[in-house]
Amino acid sequence: MSAPFVSSLRRDIRGGEESAQLSRISDLLDTVVLSNMGDRRFWDLNGDRCFRVKDVRRMLDDMLLPKFDVPSKWVKQIPIKVNVLAWKISMDRLSTRVNLHRRGVQ
Repeated sequence: MSAPFVSSLRRDIRGGEESAQLSRISDLLDTVVLSNMGDRRFWDLNGDRCFRVKDVRRMLDDMLLPKFDVPSKWVKQIPIKVNVLAWKISMDRLSTRVNLHRRGVQ
């Protein structure tokens, strides 16, 4: 194996599956091109080259939360505990014995 990082491994490769995995990793690393530019973080969810927490929240909501015809509303005049309780009830996520059993919680 002629991969430059092999000398930095804690122990020698034993062959078999380890050798095959090292070969695959080496092939993947051969395609990596490094530049002399400084590192930067880049995550553009909405196409305007600007990161926003709102965009991440929206993406996660779209991926993870069930879809409802009516959007959830937070009423600022009542305590947050009541808002969360109403939201859990509407999502059928209240910690009742039936819901906990259905989710596999003992």
